[in-house]
Amino acid sequence: LLAQGEQQGGAEHRRREVRRELARENQGQALRRVAPDGHSDDASVRAMALDVVVLGAGFAGLELATRLSDDVSRDVAVTLIDESDAFVFGYSKLDVMFGKASLDAVRLPYRNFHKPGVTFVKDTITAIDPESRRVTTSGGTYDAYFLVVALGADYDIAATPGLDRANEFYSVAGAAKLRQSRA
Repeated sequence: LLAQGEQQGGAEHRRREVRRELARENQGQALRRVAPDGHSDDASVRAMALDVVVLGAGFAGLELATRLSDDVSRDVAVTLIDESDAFVFGYSKLDVMFGKASLDAVRLPYRNFHKPGVTFVKDTITAIDPESRRVTTSGGTYDAYFLVVALGADYDIAATPGLDRANEFYSVAGAAKLRQSRA
């Protein structure tokens, strides 16, 4: 839907199309967010904001959160959940491994990610219920109108015999370990 809007005339057209689609999905009913204190006055909530929960703050999760903020931030409230506190671009792990950069130099802390309508939560996801669009983390529960699972990939070290004794640079820890072994 967003890409289609870009081809047909820019940001305002995209916003109108997404709002129409959100209204269709919502069947014309206005949703209101309730503030943590339980109040729903206009000072503490946004009318017609649909809750979008994005699991994973890698390439896909960050891109989606950014696009939603740029294109429809008045219509959605995005919660971006990841267990890490920073993003590390995959190729930069090679720089860490070969000693061209420190881990601190290649980490992009999520605390520096500021987009209207997006809230970052550092937490560990413990359960996902796709039918009810509910996510449980070690710190709480999140309900979503739209639930996006963008958790990326990870190695299952135990599933591959011998991999637990091998070197890898897929993970940040693996790249740092290889750097130490090369020193």
